[in-house]
Amino acid sequence: MQTFRAVFLAEVRTARRLARTWVFAVLAVATTCIGYVYFAALHGQMSGLLPSAVTSPRFMVDSFGGYLLWFLMAAAVFLGFDIGTREQRERIADALDTRPVSNIQLLAGRLVGVVATLAVPVAAFLVISQGVGLLGQAFDWPIRATFEPVSLGVFLAVDALPALVLCVAIVFLLAAVLRSRLAVAVVAFSLLAVALWSLSRAPHWLVEFVAFAPDRLVSDLVAAVPDAATFVQRLAVAAVAAGALVLAALCLPRPDTGSRVGHLVAAGVLLVGGATGIAAVVVQAYADLGTRAHWRTVHESVPGVATDIRSVAGEVRIDPGRALNLDVWLTVGLPDEARSALWFRFNPGLATREVLVDGVPVTFEHRNGLLRTDLPANADGEATVTVRAAGIPDPEFAYVDSAIDYRRIAGANPLKNLGTEASIFERGYVALMPGVHWLPNAATNVPSTRDFAAVDLVVQVPDDWLVAGPGRRESLGGGRYRFAPKEPVTQVALLASNFQRFATTIDGIELELLLSGRHTAPVGYFEESTEGIGEALAGVLRDVDALGLPYPYDALRMVEVPARLRGYGGGWRMASALALPGVLLVRERGFPTANFYATPVPPGSPFATEKLDQLRMFFSGDRHGADPFAGLARNVFLHQTGARGSAAVAIEYLCQSLASRLIDDADGYFSAHTFASSPSVRSLLTGSITSALAGGSGSVSGDVFAPARPPAVWERALGTPLTGLDALEPSRAINILTMKVDALARTLIDGLGREAVAGFLAELRRRYRGTSFTAVDFERVAEEVGIDLRGLLGDWLHDASLPGFIASAVATARLADGADGKPRYQLRVDVFNGEETPGLVRLRYRSGDDPAVHESDPIRVRGHAAMEVGLVTQAPIHELWVAPYLSLNRQEFPLRVPETDANTTSDAVPLVGARPSDWRPVPGPGIVVDDLDPGFAATAAPRSDPPASGRGYDTDEGLPVYQRIDPALEAHWSRQEQPTSWGRYRRTIARVTPGEGDRQATFSTVLPEAGRWRVDYHLPDLRVGYSTRSQSPFQLTADLEITSPANQGPQLGNYDLRLLSGGSAHPVEFDASVAEPGWTTLGRFDLNAGEVSLLVTNSTDARTVVADAVRWIRDTDDH
Repeated sequence: MQTFRAVFLAEVRTARRLARTWVFAVLAVATTCIGYVYFAALHGQMSGLLPSAVTSPRFMVDSFGGYLLWFLMAAAVFLGFDIGTREQRERIADALDTRPVSNIQLLAGRLVGVVATLAVPVAAFLVISQGVGLLGQAFDWPIRATFEPVSLGVFLAVDALPALVLCVAIVFLLAAVLRSRLAVAVVAFSLLAVALWSLSRAPHWLVEFVAFAPDRLVSDLVAAVPDAATFVQRLAVAAVAAGALVLAALCLPRPDTGSRVGHLVAAGVLLVGGATGIAAVVVQAYADLGTRAHWRTVHESVPGVATDIRSVAGEVRIDPGRALNLDVWLTVGLPDEARSALWFRFNPGLATREVLVDGVPVTFEHRNGLLRTDLPANADGEATVTVRAAGIPDPEFAYVDSAIDYRRIAGANPLKNLGTEASIFERGYVALMPGVHWLPNAATNVPSTRDFAAVDLVVQVPDDWLVAGPGRRESLGGGRYRFAPKEPVTQVALLASNFQRFATTIDGIELELLLSGRHTAPVGYFEESTEGIGEALAGVLRDVDALGLPYPYDALRMVEVPARLRGYGGGWRMASALALPGVLLVRERGFPTANFYATPVPPGSPFATEKLDQLRMFFSGDRHGADPFAGLARNVFLHQTGARGSAAVAIEYLCQSLASRLIDDADGYFSAHTFASSPSVRSLLTGSITSALAGGSGSVSGDVFAPARPPAVWERALGTPLTGLDALEPSRAINILTMKVDALARTLIDGLGREAVAGFLAELRRRYRGTSFTAVDFERVAEEVGIDLRGLLGDWLHDASLPGFIASAVATARLADGADGKPRYQLRVDVFNGEETPGLVRLRYRSGDDPAVHESDPIRVRGHAAMEVGLVTQAPIHELWVAPYLSLNRQEFPLRVPETDANTTSDAVPLVGARPSDWRPVPGPGIVVDDLDPGFAATAAPRSDPPASGRGYDTDEGLPVYQRIDPALEAHWSRQEQPTSWGRYRRTIARVTPGEGDRQATFSTVLPEAGRWRVDYHLPDLRVGYSTRSQSPFQLTADLEITSPANQGPQLGNYDLRLLSGGSAHPVEFDASVAEPGWTTLGRFDLNAGEVSLLVTNSTDARTVVADAVRWIRDTDDH
């Protein structure tokens, strides 16, 4: 031991004298502290505003520590790469050889010395970061986060120490074998690079067991203690490190005592044992995936008739961390097809002890999460099934039908941040969620309707605990509570812990907030506003009551849940699982740990001026599925009734969206699909800039009438009815569902009014409460309450067609001053729907010097009909947009507003609103071929070619979507939205950057007769584009063009055009730089009857070639 200690101290002294030690230490501590300060300040300043984007550094020890750990492993290379040649280089090898130090003792002491040296930056970082955090808490600084203690201990002892020991041991082995510092550095950094590359592409189930510092979901409520598999893996890593060290000792160029064969055998045993341990952990993890797949297969093979569970009663005893004991009885209806046996889904982690039917013990089998019970021969109509079981629910037995399994996602894994465990049963917290089937549920292999059952449960928890469940909690004493809601419920969840309780009663409804005692600071911040918050909550509940949708339970609880608890469900929708009957779950990383602070607001600002508004804005900004307003909407409707049949998904989504808009004017829907691709705050900012540079709108989150959707989503939506979503790839189906149904909900709310929509939902709920309805029932109830769904929406379920709008020229006039002496200006425009499906539009406009955007009332336009729309304003309108809700136009489109003659007063009767019109679009002269017409063709980029980054790219009608910042993609024809281009419903162009003439586009048509034809070419005004840089979500602007330094010069120049007719090609001269936007005549040509084409290539002396539209006009038509 003395020898070991001497070697250790000598190595520490040597490392301390090396300049590279201090360089790495300073860089490691400085960069990690900068990251900590940045995220701590970000959380301190923004967590009260962006609940879905900012996580407290308290829970990020694995993130900071992981970065620091990789940095230190790189430093370990430079501290150990000369271990095999250091004595010879420093000419002390002979002196060292005379010492009674074995090679293993020498390397072990040096390994511990290097690890101890590397531990100094870790300690420095912790002292600095935790010291700053403690000072911030004492002096109320924005930077106030300290790491969660258990996670910090786990990182240091379970993650960092084994990783550094393994890294140093491998470097020692390389140094002993290669004996060249350069070779050691090259090989070691190559290994580190391969490890980083592999981990970035490994699926989550594998990363969890092979990564040095896996990103755990740290929580204050549930300790993030690694499981047994992790400890086995770390012990295996230690064995591999020991084996590498013994091999290094054998390879050192100095004499050694002991048996080389014995050392070699020991090294082999350690290496093989360590590798076997790691492999065993990986194999078991992979086998767990197979278990879930097997469960899914088994459950898809059960009989197709679902058991009708009508009520659930009994006793639930929770012994946290040890066992869940159930003694429950279910009243079930017995269908004719199930008179011999009943099937239930029941968690396999619970061991079923006994099953009785009508008090008589029966034979049962509980395997793979399926409980099969025999029925007595005399069973008829209805039976009471008693189930007695005990155990700990297996959290893996949940959502086995999920479209996306976070375990199989490789690389960045946003879904993991939504929680990974479907239930929690720890000593400090218990969450029994419906998805794990901790109560017996009906089992069937066909899509089941929503089950409704009466509930009467007595729950036993520790004396100092509280439990939340459906309905009001009735205390029976001794830690016993009863839950017996008046209305049937669709799901039963129980959440128990030593909560801190905050409660009030409003209009007979008990409102309760249950938080961890560590997370009550936000409540203290809002304490002064308690009365106002209570009045606001009362107002919300009274509003839904007045709308005919009263809150159905006598208690509403908001309960904090650990970060590990999974917050989304299964199936292809993967909707939020945080809104339960009578219980709304609050994520630990949201409100409980947010930092709220008073912010001075300028006078007249529309943003929060009071704490009440601040709180409402906070919850409205949730994007993790925990929006309480959306949860309340689900409670008042979808937890009371639901749809069934092929259209159930679309109808339920529509009902949820309508209920949410009635309560909070938001769609209220969440899907894990959207979160899986959602950007971070920094990505949002970067994406906005990128969008603008790419020639797009600059908008990341379209939220007005026609939200920005990828063109591929539109193309799929145009061919897919809402009843056909189940057959699509899930993420595509979600995109179509949200795009269409959100627009339908806005159409109904704006077209019918809040009262009419609320009356419809109330009647639907009244008739089908506790059961479900079909699409026919849905439309019949709408008709009976006076709502013409088909007249407003068309065949919205079965038909994928959409309306398409065309507007006339705008007419303006100066009216006589009003009675108050204020000026009046009239604007009129006709809007025609060229499709059979009806639709809604609004006009959006700016007038005078007012920067605000105003909008008209919604205007319903029937199929193949027109409406004349009139606006009267006090100043001339100078900017006008037609804003469809959902149409073939895809987005708002601008109209040119002529100058108003202020000196001439019109005596016409003012038109305010809309009235039927006889106006119809008049076809222009000649034959026009647009870039979206079948007659247009362009060579598209092969998928394997651009972009250079290797990523796929989105397409729009067969061409890539234009991206200005992607040179590889720009070199191919791509399609861009352009408001001044030619088009019927959409206004787009095809464009390409200069080339050698190898990229060609053709406009082709068939001429009906031979003769002299005039050929016109349409050019848009490229200075005009879509922008969101003002208060208007879409605004005509003339300054969007941004030119990169490498792409200077005229934007348009000479085009390479050829007219193809009768087998011959005629060159056509065209200088686009001198042409005015609009139609420009290319020339008059004698052409044969039949097919004719105008070919455009990418050969030009300017920066871009634009292909928009070509027009052929018979020369006689021109006179």
